[in-house]
Amino acid sequence: MIRRRNCIAACVLWPVPLAGWAQPTRKIHRIGILGVGYTNADLAGPQPRSPSMVALLAGLRGLGYAYGEDFVTEPRSPAGQVERFPALVAELMGLRVDVIVAAGPALAALK
Repeated sequence: MIRRRNCIAACVLWPVPLAGWAQPTRKIHRIGILGVGYTNADLAGPQPRSPSMVALLAGLRGLGYAYGEDFVTEPRSPAGQVERFPALVAELMGLRVDVIVAAGPALAALK
């Protein structure tokens, strides 16, 4: 025999979605990199060969961010052809990166 209180409690709690108690997923931020003088392979991954990328990742790691957990990089290099910078910027914009890091001649293309 079902008591009245149990029936009311079951009817009130039934429509509550169980997904409401799930933890929200963490967003992995995407950092676009416009490299100068290096190939995409030199700029890519958690252990890049480019000294400037090593310094950038070390700085982010020092702030408590972990590669692959909090952010990933999307490197693009013009392979010595400076006129390719506008196309590379458009490509990074199409990827909807959160921020673009650039230096030197790449800055003019970002404007």
